[in-house]
Amino acid sequence: MAEFCTEHDLPEPVVISHDLSAEAAATAVEQWREAGVSAVATYNDEYAFAILAGMRALGLSAPEDLAVIGVDDVQLSKFAAPPLTTVTLSPPDAVEILGKLVLANLGEEEYPELAPQATLPKLVVRETT
Repeated sequence: MAEFCTEHDLPEPVVISHDLSAEAAATAVEQWREAGVSAVATYNDEYAFAILAGMRALGLSAPEDLAVIGVDDVQLSKFAAPPLTTVTLSPPDAVEILGKLVLANLGEEEYPELAPQATLPKLVVRETT
């Protein structure tokens, strides 16, 4: 990510690791705000839920004070307060392609024709961005 940001003249991301708790997330939110961060992309939706809880504990809201995006599009994402913007992945497609590539490398199958768009992540825009 840092390399991508450098190549595109963007500021380097401010990465903060924290426990999966509202208290730890609130501390991270305070640190991001002190650093001038306006948006956070989390490891997964669960961490995004923690960030939203930490923001509520601080009297902050998404996206007004800090935009938040998760990854996984778990069923509860649409019920978060506010509903979470997230990225949905397609593990079944990826597993199928990976399996075919393994078999092809073993010489048991032809290399599959890959449809890259089948496994591309998809942005699910809700109310946190």
